[in-house]
Amino acid sequence: WNTLFFIVFLFGIAHGLETSGLTESAAEQIYSTFGTNEIAVRIVIVLVAALVTAFMDNVIAVAVIAPIIIALGDRGFETHGLWFSLLSAAVVAGNLTPIGSTANIIANAKIKSSWGTWWKTGGILAVECLIINQVLLYLWEQIIR
Repeated sequence: WNTLFFIVFLFGIAHGLETSGLTESAAEQIYSTFGTNEIAVRIVIVLVAALVTAFMDNVIAVAVIAPIIIALGDRGFETHGLWFSLLSAAVVAGNLTPIGSTANIIANAKIKSSWGTWWKTGGILAVECLIINQVLLYLWEQIIR
């Protein structure tokens, strides 16, 4: 039950961030800083997704970051690639910490791995996979355009 309540609570946080206008402000800051520089904006989205997903379930992380991408699209930014970067980063970066995904939370309740032990395996592997994943995703999009 604790895990279920934890996840429901995180959805509340995601809704609060959007309602407060924080996600809209984040989109404005990203756009005013990077304009339409696709690679720079993509890196920001991936880093934010990785950071958020490391401490929240990936579904909730996507719920938090999705309004930022929508707001960027409202400003004329091409968002197709951002969506796939967000989705893949949220899935991969969930393995950075023992609380990064629901599966990690449930598994760690059984194995009781410390954060340090978790980082030595899951964290380092997640960083490597995240980098490779994003490079391949970007290259693939260049081919299919």
